[in-house]
Amino acid sequence: MKDTLEIERRFILRDNISNFENFEKLFIVQLYLPTGHRLRCEQSSHSCQFIKTLKTVIPGKLGVREQEENIEESEFLFEIAKANRIINKTRYTFKDGDVKWDIDTFPFNLIIGEVEMPSEDYTLNIHEKIKPLILTEVTNNKDLSNFRMSTLIDNPIEAYNLIRAQFSF
Repeated sequence: MKDTLEIERRFILRDNISNFENFEKLFIVQLYLPTGHRLRCEQSSHSCQFIKTLKTVIPGKLGVREQEENIEESEFLFEIAKANRIINKTRYTFKDGDVKWDIDTFPFNLIIGEVEMPSEDYTLNIHEKIKPLILTEVTNNKDLSNFRMSTLIDNPIEAYNLIRAQFSF
Protein backbone atom coordinates (compact mmCIF):
# COMPACT_ATOMS: atom_id res chain seq x y z
CA MET A 1 0.00 0.00 0.00
CA LYS A 2 1.27 3.44 -0.91
CA ASP A 3 0.84 6.04 1.86
CA THR A 4 1.59 9.60 0.69
CA LEU A 5 0.80 13.23 1.35
CA GLU A 6 -1.05 14.63 -1.65
CA ILE A 7 -0.55 18.39 -2.02
CA GLU A 8 -2.42 19.92 -4.91
CA ARG A 9 -3.94 23.09 -6.26
CA ARG A 10 -7.02 23.05 -8.49
CA PHE A 11 -8.20 25.42 -11.23
CA ILE A 12 -11.26 25.68 -13.46
CA LEU A 13 -10.06 25.85 -17.06
CA ARG A 14 -11.54 27.13 -20.30
CA ASP A 15 -12.87 24.55 -22.70
CA ASN A 16 -9.97 24.03 -25.08
CA ILE A 17 -9.20 20.31 -25.18
CA SER A 18 -7.02 20.69 -28.28
CA ASN A 19 -4.25 21.96 -25.97
CA PHE A 20 -4.12 18.53 -24.29
CA GLU A 21 -4.52 16.07 -27.17
CA ASN A 22 -0.82 15.09 -27.15
CA PHE A 23 -0.77 14.34 -23.40
CA GLU A 24 -1.28 10.91 -21.82
CA LYS A 25 -5.02 10.18 -21.78
CA LEU A 26 -6.96 8.10 -19.24
CA PHE A 27 -10.65 7.27 -18.97
CA ILE A 28 -11.61 7.14 -15.28
CA VAL A 29 -14.64 5.95 -13.33
CA GLN A 30 -14.59 6.64 -9.58
CA LEU A 31 -16.97 5.00 -7.15
CA TYR A 32 -17.39 6.02 -3.53
CA LEU A 33 -18.14 3.57 -0.74
CA PRO A 34 -19.97 4.39 2.53
CA THR A 35 -16.71 3.53 4.36
CA GLY A 36 -15.04 6.62 2.83
CA HIS A 37 -12.96 4.58 0.38
CA ARG A 38 -12.81 5.44 -3.29
CA LEU A 39 -12.56 2.84 -6.04
CA ARG A 40 -11.12 3.89 -9.37
CA CYS A 41 -10.85 2.22 -12.75
CA GLU A 42 -8.30 3.91 -15.03
CA GLN A 43 -8.07 2.83 -18.63
CA SER A 44 -5.33 4.01 -20.95
CA SER A 45 -4.74 2.92 -24.53
CA HIS A 46 -2.70 -0.05 -23.29
CA SER A 47 -3.94 -1.08 -19.82
CA CYS A 48 -6.67 -0.99 -17.21
CA GLN A 49 -5.80 -0.39 -13.57
CA PHE A 50 -8.02 -0.79 -10.48
CA ILE A 51 -7.20 1.29 -7.40
CA LYS A 52 -8.68 1.58 -3.89
CA THR A 53 -7.96 4.81 -2.01
CA LEU A 54 -8.68 6.33 1.38
CA LYS A 55 -8.08 10.08 1.74
CA THR A 56 -7.80 11.71 5.15
CA VAL A 57 -7.92 15.48 5.64
CA ILE A 58 -5.09 16.85 7.77
CA PRO A 59 -6.40 19.86 9.74
CA GLY A 60 -4.56 23.10 8.93
CA LYS A 61 -2.72 21.59 5.96
CA LEU A 62 -3.12 22.07 2.20
CA GLY A 63 -2.53 18.38 1.55
CA VAL A 64 -4.41 15.20 2.38
CA ARG A 65 -3.09 11.83 3.45
CA GLU A 66 -3.69 9.35 0.65
CA GLN A 67 -3.51 5.61 1.24
CA GLU A 68 -3.72 3.86 -2.11
CA GLU A 69 -3.41 0.28 -3.31
CA ASN A 70 -3.84 -1.53 -6.59
CA ILE A 71 -6.59 -4.12 -6.44
CA GLU A 72 -7.67 -6.96 -8.69
CA GLU A 73 -10.54 -6.61 -11.13
CA SER A 74 -12.53 -9.17 -9.10
CA GLU A 75 -12.31 -7.03 -5.92
CA PHE A 76 -13.27 -3.91 -7.88
CA LEU A 77 -16.32 -5.66 -9.34
CA PHE A 78 -17.29 -7.08 -5.92
CA GLU A 79 -17.07 -3.63 -4.27
CA ILE A 80 -19.29 -1.98 -6.91
CA ALA A 81 -22.34 -3.44 -5.15
CA LYS A 82 -21.47 -1.38 -2.04
CA ALA A 83 -20.88 1.91 -3.89
CA ASN A 84 -23.30 4.78 -3.34
CA ARG A 85 -21.79 7.49 -5.59
CA ILE A 86 -20.14 7.58 -9.03
CA ILE A 87 -18.33 10.04 -11.30
CA ASN A 88 -16.55 9.58 -14.61
CA LYS A 89 -14.04 11.77 -16.41
CA THR A 90 -11.32 11.85 -19.02
CA ARG A 91 -7.90 12.79 -17.69
CA TYR A 92 -4.97 14.27 -19.59
CA THR A 93 -1.66 14.04 -17.68
CA PHE A 94 1.75 15.59 -18.11
CA LYS A 95 4.87 16.33 -16.06
CA ASP A 96 6.25 19.86 -15.86
CA GLY A 97 9.54 19.82 -13.95
CA ASP A 98 8.83 18.98 -10.29
CA VAL A 99 5.05 18.89 -10.69
CA LYS A 100 2.44 16.72 -12.38
CA TRP A 101 -0.66 18.19 -14.02
CA ASP A 102 -3.94 16.28 -14.31
CA ILE A 103 -6.51 17.92 -16.57
CA ASP A 104 -9.91 16.35 -15.85
CA THR A 105 -12.77 16.82 -18.31
CA PHE A 106 -16.21 15.90 -17.00
CA PRO A 107 -19.28 14.99 -19.09
CA PHE A 108 -21.18 17.97 -17.63
CA ASN A 109 -19.00 20.57 -19.41
CA LEU A 110 -16.44 21.26 -16.69
CA ILE A 111 -12.64 21.11 -16.90
CA ILE A 112 -10.52 21.13 -13.75
CA GLY A 113 -6.73 21.27 -13.79
CA GLU A 114 -5.01 19.79 -10.74
CA VAL A 115 -1.33 20.21 -10.09
CA GLU A 116 0.44 17.98 -7.56
CA MET A 117 3.25 19.80 -5.78
CA PRO A 118 6.19 18.38 -3.80
CA SER A 119 5.54 20.56 -0.71
CA GLU A 120 3.11 23.12 0.72
CA ASP A 121 5.63 25.95 0.39
CA TYR A 122 6.46 25.10 -3.24
CA THR A 123 6.40 28.15 -5.53
CA LEU A 124 4.21 27.16 -8.46
CA ASN A 125 5.11 28.51 -11.88
CA ILE A 126 2.06 27.68 -13.98
CA HIS A 127 2.87 26.03 -17.31
CA GLU A 128 2.56 28.25 -20.41
CA LYS A 129 -0.09 25.94 -21.92
CA ILE A 130 -2.22 26.13 -18.76
CA LYS A 131 -1.88 29.79 -17.73
CA PRO A 132 -4.14 31.31 -20.47
CA LEU A 133 -6.80 28.66 -19.79
CA ILE A 134 -7.27 29.37 -16.08
CA LEU A 135 -10.60 30.94 -15.18
CA THR A 136 -10.28 30.72 -11.39
CA GLU A 137 -8.56 28.76 -8.62
CA VAL A 138 -10.83 26.36 -6.72
CA THR A 139 -8.33 24.63 -4.44
CA ASN A 140 -10.41 25.13 -1.29
CA ASN A 141 -13.85 24.87 -2.91
CA LYS A 142 -15.26 21.63 -1.47
CA ASP A 143 -18.35 21.90 -3.72
CA LEU A 144 -16.06 21.15 -6.67
CA SER A 145 -14.49 18.04 -5.16
CA ASN A 146 -14.97 14.85 -7.15
CA PHE A 147 -16.99 13.41 -4.28
CA ARG A 148 -19.40 16.36 -4.16
CA MET A 149 -19.78 16.35 -7.95
CA SER A 150 -20.44 12.61 -8.03
CA THR A 151 -24.00 11.39 -8.42
CA LEU A 152 -25.90 9.04 -6.17
CA ILE A 153 -26.24 5.47 -7.38
CA ASP A 154 -29.77 4.16 -7.20
CA ASN A 155 -28.86 0.79 -8.66
CA PRO A 156 -25.33 -0.67 -8.42
CA ILE A 157 -26.08 -2.91 -11.42
CA GLU A 158 -26.55 0.22 -13.56
CA ALA A 159 -23.14 1.45 -12.36
CA TYR A 160 -21.62 -1.91 -13.26
CA ASN A 161 -23.20 -1.79 -16.73
CA LEU A 162 -21.93 1.76 -17.27
CA ILE A 163 -18.41 0.73 -16.34
CA ARG A 164 -18.49 -2.41 -18.51
CA ALA A 165 -19.79 -0.37 -21.48
CA GLN A 166 -17.09 2.28 -21.10
CA PHE A 167 -14.10 0.04 -20.35
CA SER A 168 -12.70 -3.06 -21.97
CA PHE A 169 -11.53 -5.23 -19.07
